[in-house]
Formats: sequence, C-alpha cells, structure tokens
Amino acid sequence: MAHIAGQTPSLLECCENQISSHAQNAAKRQTNWVKHITHFADVIAGILQRRAQRRALMRLSDSALSDIGLSRADAYDEYQKPFWRP
Repeated sequence: MAHIAGQTPSLLECCENQISSHAQNAAKRQTNWVKHITHFADVIAGILQRRAQRRALMRLSDSALSDIGLSRADAYDEYQKPFWRP
C-alpha cells in the first residue's frame, strides 16, 4: 500500500512493510544456507570421485597403464595422493 504525499503511513502499512522485509531477509538467509550445503556436497562428491578413479587406476593391468602412457609407479604415486589433492 502506497501512501499519498504528506500523509504518514498507517500502523498497518508499517507492519506490512516490516513483515515483507523480514520475509525477504529470511529467504536470502535460506538461499545462502542452501548454497553452502550444495557447495559442501559438491566438494564431497569430488573427493569420492577422485578416490574411485584412483582405485580404478590401480586395478588396471600393466599393459592397460602402458596404453595410457603410465607406469605402475605413476599409478601408485597417483593412488598415494591425499584426498584433497587433485
């Protein structure tokens, strides 16, 4: 509800504006929370994917490793990397 110039807004209009402002702030906080959770889930998914790829690399035969240009030592070095290192 808009008020006419020169008139002060009613108590109801003030309350409606406050409620609208609080609802918008709550929506922003929820959106930020969801973004943080989504980012955390993406990080965990990346860690699990790297772990699975490194395990699969170790299961390859020496000839398969040779086909992709790696030695058994290269595969082992990759496997030994900490989970946070890409």
